[in-house]
Amino acid sequence: MTKHRSAAAENRFGILCMSAAMALFIANDGLTKYVSATMPAAQLIFLRGLASIVVVLLVAKAMGVMPQLPSTANRRVVARAVVDATATMLYLFSLFHLPIANATAINLASPLFMIVFAVLFLGHHVGLGRWLAIGAGFAGVVLVIQPRADGFNFWAWVCLSGTLFHAARDLMTPRIASHIPSILITLSTAIAVTVVSGVISIFQGWKPFGWFELSLLALASVFLSSGYFFIITSMRHGEMSLVAPFRYSGLLFALVLGYLVWDEAPNALAWCGIAVLIGSGVYLLMSDRARAPAAATAAVAAAEVPAASKALTNVDLTLDATAARYVKDEVVEVMFATSAGEITSEVGVNRYAAGDALVTGSTGDRWSVSRDRFDARYLPEGMAMGEPGPYRNRPVPVLARQMHEGFTVARSAGGDVLAGNAGDWLLQYAPGDFGVVDRARFERVYRLLS
Repeated sequence: MTKHRSAAAENRFGILCMSAAMALFIANDGLTKYVSATMPAAQLIFLRGLASIVVVLLVAKAMGVMPQLPSTANRRVVARAVVDATATMLYLFSLFHLPIANATAINLASPLFMIVFAVLFLGHHVGLGRWLAIGAGFAGVVLVIQPRADGFNFWAWVCLSGTLFHAARDLMTPRIASHIPSILITLSTAIAVTVVSGVISIFQGWKPFGWFELSLLALASVFLSSGYFFIITSMRHGEMSLVAPFRYSGLLFALVLGYLVWDEAPNALAWCGIAVLIGSGVYLLMSDRARAPAAATAAVAAAEVPAASKALTNVDLTLDATAARYVKDEVVEVMFATSAGEITSEVGVNRYAAGDALVTGSTGDRWSVSRDRFDARYLPEGMAMGEPGPYRNRPVPVLARQMHEGFTVARSAGGDVLAGNAGDWLLQYAPGDFGVVDRARFERVYRLLS
């Protein structure tokens, strides 16, 4: 299976997880709304948070990941938890002062911010068709919610701040090392929200409650914890700009719940919005399926070395006046192979042996590096060498030259054949040791030595 086919499967899995998370969050909201009639909000969130922590710990134990519990202190995990707790409190405070329709409409803008952040900070590329589909999705949300114009005030800006923090939270999720279990990231979030709500409840005050309310909050905590788990999983699988818009599915679940429980039926404008929402989601999914076979074909073609490309032999960039020295500055995610295998990337097949490093770059590209060369070129970020997780490359200069026509080159003597397009860069790490980097990635992570 090629990288691109597996990416399509990852996108579908991410979409399913995002949709499941939204359904669980709506179920949690329904129970929480019922209990909130007799209990202060901060007290409710605190008690629900305690129950969530218990649930998550039980699940983590059943999954056998408790030995990895110290990973919840990982700085990226902690940072994400703090951002998530901040987002939750900002949203709830604004919700107390805004019509719920306005607050919901603002909060559902999160996917738009996520995609903008992904383009600005992660180097994702979003075509015009996707932008139009995402914009249509938000227009559909507005048609369903129909927010009142007189409801926008200072608290609307507070709500918007919460939405930005929610988007930042989801942007931070893929940056967490892949070896840290999603359930432990869920635990860190539950702890952060519980601590923050507990502090606020001291000032807001408490009211007596019975076992009935407590049991409802316990059930809500199961839904909430499961929702956290699925939304984290969705952000760790699939392309963010494709998965994020399926957050709108929460609105559809809310409409169904409102009709079944409170006998609320959408009006004509709302049904139009639902149609637009579903249409934009289907378009995004079908566009991904259409792109996947084309990308897979391109990868296989690169691996098979097209005859139209110029085959480079006896290359030595030290003798090439057009080559220059560059340094890479990038934090990558690394796993270590337990057995031999291969990665099919856009530049060809990378075969690896047991113990070699399997690297995922900040732009989503994947490649393998022999263990001896990896140890010489990378440093661990806050852990021991050889453990999976984030690594930063050492500032080792490499010779590079931009190519102006399609080309192929052997990775090493008798090694894999790599292919590049016009505009891509040929890298020479050592005599007879070469790499190929596409133009967009090179411009993002390499800089010219002065």
